[in-house]
Amino acid sequence: MVLASGVTDGFTSAGIDLGWLTALLQFAPTGYVAHYVAIFNTLVGVRGSTAPFLAGVLIPRIGVRAVFGIAIGCTLAGAWLMRRAAVRATSVPTSAR
Repeated sequence: MVLASGVTDGFTSAGIDLGWLTALLQFAPTGYVAHYVAIFNTLVGVRGSTAPFLAGVLIPRIGVRAVFGIAIGCTLAGAWLMRRAAVRATSVPTSAR
């Protein structure tokens, strides 16, 4: 069961990262794509290197369910912010970008 959930998590995370990167490439202003990609990749690296340690500290203190709850909340907040940015970017005329 752990192996199946690990595989599922890997595929899901890869899909989410590809989706975010695709959105970033689509909505970044002309001439700023390299900056946006650099910031994105830096933040992905920071997330990937700090999250396991943070989870290792939090799980014994607040439990697995609470840590997953926090992760779900962060994911939903990120999706909401990205949706807001996408709506804003599509409502701006292309010539104004």
